[in-house]
Amino acid sequence: NLRCPGGLLFQFRIESLLNRCKNTRNKMAFLTEEMKMQLMKVVGVTDVTEFDNLVKQHAPQIENFDKTFTKHSPFDLQMVLMKEQIEGAGINSFQNLKTIEEKIKYVYEILIKDPDFKNVKKMCLKRKSQKDVEKSKRSRDLGNKNFQKKVNEEAIRYYNESILTGPIENEKGKDVSLGLGNRSVVFFNLNEYENCLQDIEGALAFGYPEELRYKVFERQGRCLQAVGKYEEARQSYTKALGSMDKAKATEEKKVEIKADLEKSISEISGDCENKPVALLSKNNFKIWSPHKQFPNMSDSLAIKYSPSAGRHAVATDDISPGEIVLIEQPIAWTVNPNQSSSVCQNCARQVGRTPFPSPKHESAVFCSYSCLTEFEKTFAKYDDLPFVELFASGATEGSASVMLAFRCLVQKPSSWYTQHASSLFSSFNEKYGTEEEEGWKFEGDENIYKAVYNLVNHIDKMTVDKELVAVIKSVVLLRFLVCSGYFPGEAEDSLAISAEQSFIGKLLFHFQCGITYNQHGVYEAQGAIEAGKKLPLVDVGAAFYPNMVLLNHSCCPNTIRINQGKKTYLVAKHVIKKGQEVTDCYGMHHLSNTKAERTPVIENGFLFSCKCKACLENWTILPQLESRLSQAEMGKLGTLLSKYQSHFREHKFEKASTFCVEYLKKMDEMKIIAPHRNYEIASMALSSCFWASLQ
Repeated sequence: NLRCPGGLLFQFRIESLLNRCKNTRNKMAFLTEEMKMQLMKVVGVTDVTEFDNLVKQHAPQIENFDKTFTKHSPFDLQMVLMKEQIEGAGINSFQNLKTIEEKIKYVYEILIKDPDFKNVKKMCLKRKSQKDVEKSKRSRDLGNKNFQKKVNEEAIRYYNESILTGPIENEKGKDVSLGLGNRSVVFFNLNEYENCLQDIEGALAFGYPEELRYKVFERQGRCLQAVGKYEEARQSYTKALGSMDKAKATEEKKVEIKADLEKSISEISGDCENKPVALLSKNNFKIWSPHKQFPNMSDSLAIKYSPSAGRHAVATDDISPGEIVLIEQPIAWTVNPNQSSSVCQNCARQVGRTPFPSPKHESAVFCSYSCLTEFEKTFAKYDDLPFVELFASGATEGSASVMLAFRCLVQKPSSWYTQHASSLFSSFNEKYGTEEEEGWKFEGDENIYKAVYNLVNHIDKMTVDKELVAVIKSVVLLRFLVCSGYFPGEAEDSLAISAEQSFIGKLLFHFQCGITYNQHGVYEAQGAIEAGKKLPLVDVGAAFYPNMVLLNHSCCPNTIRINQGKKTYLVAKHVIKKGQEVTDCYGMHHLSNTKAERTPVIENGFLFSCKCKACLENWTILPQLESRLSQAEMGKLGTLLSKYQSHFREHKFEKASTFCVEYLKKMDEMKIIAPHRNYEIASMALSSCFWASLQ
């Protein structure tokens, strides 16, 4: 019993756990709510007040323990206990094993005796549900009242509240479906047909009442007809007719409704005079001349290898400012848990006016029914969102690496990996992608997953402790896969693991180690983007981009990275000369951080010493940059930046960007290059045009 008389064992346990998982640079330990929940579980206390009093009484040096402790994830406390079990069984035995597969097997078969590990889903955080059927009904009623008054945006807001608070059980929720059905009416009246169609699909999926279905099918038909999808519209009207038998209406009313539906069907024809509503995309940004081997990149890049630089990109021709050199969707991504109530789990964009609740997870949301179903198709056989929360840390985007590795892996069955074990996953090639045959393309499952396996992973530099931590995380997710039926025919209650399971555990470890050093943050502009002002960017998630990681880091990169949700664009920041390396920034930029600040972060986080120009020449931060221009230089640059500002304020972002490009080209002609304040201001202005266009 941990709560022994005098609390000595409690005090020892609390201090031991906190000392082992807290940041040694912090003199004070701080706990998140999640970590407190895990500690209460570990020490056997169920009452929050009792736990708080015990900590104050027996561990008084731990002050303010209810404040945020962002350096650690809720899993860290569980990790301490698991490491103790491995160390108790003999860390030397672990260290002496020759292969990762042997180490996976060793750790798994020790931890399987632990009830928490055996029923691995119990490790995940349990929160009190915020779903409330009465609140959902009240919000829906308020939405109805505002709709009747034609206050449409207020109606949408209340319907959203109703949708998000409606209880969901077995992926169905009557109040959710009714809220979506009502919201679809508002969107229909606003001529927002795509939003209306998405809501109708969602309403039906969440279990819209059968006696009302004729209404949503009829509305669906009208939307489809409005956007020119006549055959689909006919099918929806037919479904509405088929639903009339269960409709709650008088026989006289049913006859009237059926007559209207039959008339709608008869009026539909392929050459209908009602022209469809134009559904235009927000931009036409694309790679105009794709690379023959790397289709996501421009052919103005080449991927090379050298022992000192590793794989890197080189310009094969002069590249103009504003030229898009790479566009990519990630293989795997996660949304930060602190953004999960407002950011779509699938596309990583704000859900805005059209939130859809996750049918499986309390707080997760989607921006459309299409995103919900796409996410379910990709990942949802394995309900991993509780594990995203469990492993999440506010310290660095690197904390997402284990779940990015997991999400890479689960997109293929275990049989696919065993089938390709010798061809894709048996040897490490740091030059992969730079020495391939003429017709080779960096696309298709085999080439992409071989690239994941060949990421720079620094496994050879791992301490025993770091290796053990990575193995334990891999084993926890391996156990989750075992319990989720990932291995057909394998019993989940077996105390031993099969060779196939050990191999998958090895891949989880290998993918995790590679992605730790090869992931990017996903950013979003939260707030107004204004001309000449700092971009209001917020880190909303992390992602793994197989093409993007081929570019090296520079603290003074010659590209700008822009997100449109999880989709990323890489744009030339200034003139890049033929033969120059094309670089990305991994997060530490000389404009924001001094060399003294950047160096330890890069060396500790990425395990290399940066040799970029900004580091070698110790460039200053933005406010201290050279800003002098001669009268002749100012005359040549003219009013280009003023024109950028005026066009930007009129939301003519594409035109505004042309003035930034012209300004940067003129600076290059006059040999005014970085580090120079005007050069950076023009580059930041160019960046604002792309961010504004893509939001």
